[in-house]
Amino acid sequence: MIFTILLSSVIAVVPSKIENLKKALKPWGSEAGFSLVDSKKREIFQHNGHEFYTPASIAKMISMACSLKELGPQYQFQTKFGATGSITPGGVLQGDLVIEGLGDPTFVIENLKENLERLFVVMGVREIKGSLIFLNRYFEKNTYEIADGFEGDSSRAFTARLTSSPLNFNSFSVWVSGRTGFARAEILPKDVWDIKVSNHLTVHPGAPNVQINYPVGKNGLSVSGGISREMEPRAWYRSLPDPYGSFARLVTRIWDELGGTWTAPKYQVVSTPLNYTLLFTHLSQPLSKIMMDINKLSTNFAAEMVLMAAASGGGKRSTSPEKAVSYLRSCIESFPGDAKGLILGNASGLSREAKIRPSSFAGFLQEIPSTNVWPEYASTLSVLGRDGTTKSRMKEFEGRARLKTGSLSTVKSLAGYVFPKFEAAPMSFVLVVECKTASCTPQRIRGLEDQVLETLLSWGPEE
Repeated sequence: MIFTILLSSVIAVVPSKIENLKKALKPWGSEAGFSLVDSKKREIFQHNGHEFYTPASIAKMISMACSLKELGPQYQFQTKFGATGSITPGGVLQGDLVIEGLGDPTFVIENLKENLERLFVVMGVREIKGSLIFLNRYFEKNTYEIADGFEGDSSRAFTARLTSSPLNFNSFSVWVSGRTGFARAEILPKDVWDIKVSNHLTVHPGAPNVQINYPVGKNGLSVSGGISREMEPRAWYRSLPDPYGSFARLVTRIWDELGGTWTAPKYQVVSTPLNYTLLFTHLSQPLSKIMMDINKLSTNFAAEMVLMAAASGGGKRSTSPEKAVSYLRSCIESFPGDAKGLILGNASGLSREAKIRPSSFAGFLQEIPSTNVWPEYASTLSVLGRDGTTKSRMKEFEGRARLKTGSLSTVKSLAGYVFPKFEAAPMSFVLVVECKTASCTPQRIRGLEDQVLETLLSWGPEE
């Protein structure tokens, strides 16, 4: 009897929730696409669900699910350090220092310092006679430009070149500060590359207004505009023109700081077979941890590197962006549902060519909870009102949705899982707004997203 009453109540309340969704979405017409799928994989409601929309960064939900399926949550990227010659009792490396990367997107300057200290202290190397060799047997080319000149912007960090041995996301930061009473603009890491910085900043009251002019291919960068004395030091991130060269400069600088000697600190990138002795291997954090940054903070560079790792079978064979896309297509086709409604050309969603049908996307998402990687996958998504890109949103529903946001000019997207009242299993949904009119303000789109989320999170019998 109780079950029948509750079931009747749920059925009675569903039409009112659907009416709320219809009312919220109707003013948007074809500019909005939406789909809602329940835990039994039934589409409850859709608005333009079978039309194509640009997904933006929610595309990472699919590429990372496929990567996790292939690699497993405990997969770790490797960066190998080795030598082509012997090490004498006096600590002289009679040959080249070799770094062979397998695409670790999280390898940063702190990791480089730690490993060079290991070489200096643990291995006892004090002097290197040869060159620095970056051995690239992992990528089919030495570098790839996955988002070269996207929408006219070829200098932002999201356009950074992909290499088999990345460092600091193959990017650098431009720091500005007015705390001392005069404007400063500096590049970090120190000595990352030989660039001239022209500082035209001024200190003034009011909101900061900083412009960075960084023509790609030019050995100069200018910073202009105004900052206040009260503003905390702040960074802007830009892509490196020569990632291997910058890596080599930092190796040389750190080695010098340790007190080491390098007779001829030149570097070269080698993709042909090379005999060397492995000294030690640096391991990244487990993939499940790396994906938390990818999905919660939407890091494009790491997303591309992770999908390429999946296409390589975890470093067992060479890889490329083309192979990554081919693997992604085959993975999507391996799941039940409408594979033709999910057209993705890279891992990050940084593309105008990528297209998805909301119904196909929400259906794909609802397949993931039945896989053996669901707990780790769910943990990578932003927790509503708690962390990631939805940390400050809808605190009254904190913890009751796992979400991913997306944004391009003219596109805003939101997708994920909601845990409604009286339901232990999540419903999956996707909402995409794609429009170019002046009425599509961020505030108005945010209002629609909040309306939809509130309706979904209150799904169930009324109190």
